[in-house]
Amino acid sequence: MPRRTQAEMEVIRTAIIEAVRKDKPMTVRQVFYRLVVRGVVPKVEGRGYRTVARELRNMRRDGVIPYDWIVDSSRTVRRPLQYGSMEEALERAARLYRRNLWGDLPHYVQVWMEKEALAGVAWDVTDGLGVSLWVARGYSSISYLYEAAQHINRALEAGKVAYIYNLGDHDPSGCDAWESVVSELQGFSIDDRRMRFKRAAVTPEQIRRLNLPSRPTKKTDSRAAGFEGESVELDALPPNTLRQIIRDTIEAHIPEYIRTMHEQVEQQERQTLWQLQDYL
Repeated sequence: MPRRTQAEMEVIRTAIIEAVRKDKPMTVRQVFYRLVVRGVVPKVEGRGYRTVARELRNMRRDGVIPYDWIVDSSRTVRRPLQYGSMEEALERAARLYRRNLWGDLPHYVQVWMEKEALAGVAWDVTDGLGVSLWVARGYSSISYLYEAAQHINRALEAGKVAYIYNLGDHDPSGCDAWESVVSELQGFSIDDRRMRFKRAAVTPEQIRRLNLPSRPTKKTDSRAAGFEGESVELDALPPNTLRQIIRDTIEAHIPEYIRTMHEQVEQQERQTLWQLQDYL
């Protein structure tokens, strides 16, 4: 395969800047798929993806793209929470104060995401709407599933209906992994009649409507029997489209008047926390 010319590399770099500026923050894989859709790099996993990853690294080091425009949620840092003073602790408490939006609503919502690398793209939406984001990382451990089920059971005990949504690859493994999550959560449930499971993305309808780039389904996958068509990764969804899907899915459970009233009360209570600093 011949090396790309200087002009060809400049086209790739320009396309990267345009894609990331529009949809930031993004993962490296999401940027790769944006360029595939535009025909800038080949869909071939090796050459196309490696080129995008290399250029993103170089462009960030050169200051062309800010580091925080590209996210990687597959690695975490565990840091102790400490304060320099009581005033600082109260200031943080006031700034981060969140009133439970779902306390009086009849539904409980969980969002499950197959890939940890995309959690940073989704978290701003789920966090802003007070919904937990569970990252399956393929097939989840029984301990992780049990923990999720306990949150669901507490909601069921309170008389709520639980809605559990999935964001995953449209491929044999992704579909099978979601079916495994459904089966395990139902097994741990105190009343699975009040549990609703739905795949929010990627769906065949989204693939057709958005003309998402696909890849050949691995016929060697033991789960491929009965799976029709090519496979599409969750990363193929444009980041802003993915965020909007998550937002629309969650907001369908929140009446507008409830949300408006909640925001007003939350602001008043946050102001009370700010005022407490005057007594220190």
